[in-house]
Amino acid sequence: MRIKIVLYVSLLCLFSAPFAFGLAAYIPLPQKVAESDLIARVTILSTQKLKSTKRFRSIAKVMVTEAIKGVSVGQIFDLEYDNGLVCPNVLYSKNEDILIFGVKMDNGHYYTYNTYNGKIKVKTDVKENVISSLNVSGRALGSDNELTLDKVIQEIRKYINKESSELMDVPDKS
Repeated sequence: MRIKIVLYVSLLCLFSAPFAFGLAAYIPLPQKVAESDLIARVTILSTQKLKSTKRFRSIAKVMVTEAIKGVSVGQIFDLEYDNGLVCPNVLYSKNEDILIFGVKMDNGHYYTYNTYNGKIKVKTDVKENVISSLNVSGRALGSDNELTLDKVIQEIRKYINKESSELMDVPDKS
């Protein structure tokens, strides 16, 4: 009987694991841009644990240093994060310099689009602002060594402009 229980629990874990990992699967940049309410380069000002144990366990106070979509430079907003899982999950720490794709919540806060795939760390220890390409398709934008923040932002803006022009081309149905 004990072996059956262990086998059952093992199979349950094995078959449910792909669904958990699927929540943070790779999403093409055009889709990520279209489904994000905000896209910006930000600095994490502070982080703290939340008292409630709803969807997220922590909150960060974030300041926009470069606005791309849905926010303005200097704007400060709250970003909820840390769902308590090992994977998929996203964590933030004070003074991080990142490019973020965010989704607005009903309470006015934001959360990171597609967990860690919505956070791109900016590496400022090199001459140009090179970014971590873990979350961006290097095939489309260049190799890790030449993937600059400017190049990624330029690509994002292309998709935003394309999205805007497609919205203007929608015929009026009245």
